[in-house]
Amino acid sequence: MTPGAQSLLAELDTAVAGGSDAWRGAALRRIADLFLSAADVYGADQVALFGEVMVRLADNADRLSLAELSGRLAPIARAPLNVLRSLARHADIAVCGPVLEQAAALRTSSRSATRTRQTRTS
Repeated sequence: MTPGAQSLLAELDTAVAGGSDAWRGAALRRIADLFLSAADVYGADQVALFGEVMVRLADNADRLSLAELSGRLAPIARAPLNVLRSLARHADIAVCGPVLEQAAALRTSSRSATRTRQTRTS
């Protein structure tokens, strides 16, 4: 990750720590909107940065915000894998369900990881 991205994430951590639940939920929604507006044209580094931002904002987000995020990201082929994985592990079916049912990116990533492990053990 670039030094500029690391600096941005450090500033975000400070803002998130001081922000209210309502602020974090609104910020998560706006970041998701921005990502979804051009998800198909972002490069890998940009998708990774969006993922880091969304994971930080989602860390203490309420159930409804997470369920909304899950439903919006699940059908997106280039959704950040760290966000999809986090949502898929959530205990609430309203949050994990859309990702587990729809996220092709998560299934592709899992298959790739399985092939990599199989290659290493062969």
